[in-house]
Amino acid sequence: YVRLLTLVSDGESFSGSLEEFRRDNLPYFNALSWCWWSRAESRVTEFLCDGQPFPLSQHLYELLSNLNPKNAHSSVRIWIDFICINQDHVKEKNIHVAHMHEIYGQARNVIIWLGTPEDGSDLVMDAEKISELNQTLQRLPQSNIAQSVTAPELPQADDPIWKAIGRLCDRDWFYRTWVIQEVAMARKAELLCGTQRLDWDEFVNLVGRISRAGLASICRGPRSTGKTRPDGFGVIMDLSWTRTMVLNSDLSMNYLLHMVRLREVTKPVDKIYGLLGIIGEDMRSAIEVNYAENDRQYWRAYVDLAKQVVKAVAGHVAALTTD
Repeated sequence: YVRLLTLVSDGESFSGSLEEFRRDNLPYFNALSWCWWSRAESRVTEFLCDGQPFPLSQHLYELLSNLNPKNAHSSVRIWIDFICINQDHVKEKNIHVAHMHEIYGQARNVIIWLGTPEDGSDLVMDAEKISELNQTLQRLPQSNIAQSVTAPELPQADDPIWKAIGRLCDRDWFYRTWVIQEVAMARKAELLCGTQRLDWDEFVNLVGRISRAGLASICRGPRSTGKTRPDGFGVIMDLSWTRTMVLNSDLSMNYLLHMVRLREVTKPVDKIYGLLGIIGEDMRSAIEVNYAENDRQYWRAYVDLAKQVVKAVAGHVAALTTD
């Protein structure tokens, strides 16, 4: 069974209720992709769920506030891991994490919560403005970077829109391991920043066209540099390529392992668990999700994955030798 949260509003405040559904018979719902804890916010607050106070981070409360249907008698149904999985029940958590890819794959829409508006994010989340910029970039010649920077059709190099794009790409969500499978399995995905929404594909197209036009350098934010954190533009293109490869069943394990090398997780083992949905059924079934083990035993998941990688490579080599 899967629990889904329904947010209801009286026109001013909101509350929630949880309902269980069979995993093979889920109704229309959204699924949330988010960072559990924001770097800038660790306060704890609560909302009413099934008539009882439910504690959560301020970061998540702000999401619920922005998802609040606002109009009386309206509702929103969504799956949120922190709320819909009993975090104190290890066995339940193990089962849901092993099947999380199915939840994201069945959701009508995956909502990517980036947080509250800041650093000019309103400029980037303006769907009409981004659509126009995308069309302009698409018409630009890609062979002359200097010409692209000074193209009269584009905003000037010092226009706030460019830095706003770079700072949005620097947000924590883009650097998390879990988001790889959450986006890769999504039927449809959209960014949510404050109350503004932007289609995922539209944003990816924008980042790709900026890169091809040689304009990424005027966008990069302060956290896009350094050896410990990869460039935000590259991270977003990696997510896009992974999604395409998953859809085409053409995902390279070597590429995937390289991509998560500098990705961020709360627990080390989540670099394995966060990929279970896209590594293939044979590998997935050979790796047991077990959050009951302590940090010193997390190496087991890495060993199990390594065995499956070696087994797959050996089988490929044997097939080539036979041919």
